[in-house]
This record gives sequence, structure tokens and C-alpha cells, in this order.
Amino acid sequence: MIQGSYPEVISGISDNAFEVLVHPNLTKTELEILKRVRMYDKNIADDLHISYHTVTKHWQNIRLKTGYKNTAELTLLAVCLNLITINKHLVN
Repeated sequence: MIQGSYPEVISGISDNAFEVLVHPNLTKTELEILKRVRMYDKNIADDLHISYHTVTKHWQNIRLKTGYKNTAELTLLAVCLNLITINKHLVN
């Protein structure tokens, strides 16, 4: 897991990061997709038995709700929400 307090961890991402972490307002499906942030959209669609276009629409909704614009920010959000973990050997 990432070391340090949440404010330190999220200091490099969007201004509304803390609010989003406390109350992300994401649907169950959006959280399932966010959990798969490291996968290709086609694989997410296959995994969840939904269309590729539905996956891309969910990503659009997640970005609108969170204000995050790129995969790095969304990955950090998934880590902070304990949806995914980071291999401790990749973090200094």
C-alpha cells in the first residue's frame, strides 16, 4: 500500500480529490470499471459482459464526476478507494 497520509498521497491530483474520496458518488458499475483501470476497455467489456461502448461511456461519466482527466489520476483514485493495490516493489 502507499505510505503516507491521504492528504500527502492525493496532493498531486485534482483540487476536489478529498471530496471525491470521501463521497465518490460513483455507481456500482462505475466502481467495477474503476477497479479494472489497468485493463484494456475491450477486456473490461468482456469481463463485465457489457459492450465496449458502454465501458467508454462509463469512463466518460467517471471522469465527469471526479474531475480526473487521465489514467494516472484514476489509478491513484482506485488505490485510495482500496479498489486496487500497488505492488510494494514498484513504490520507493
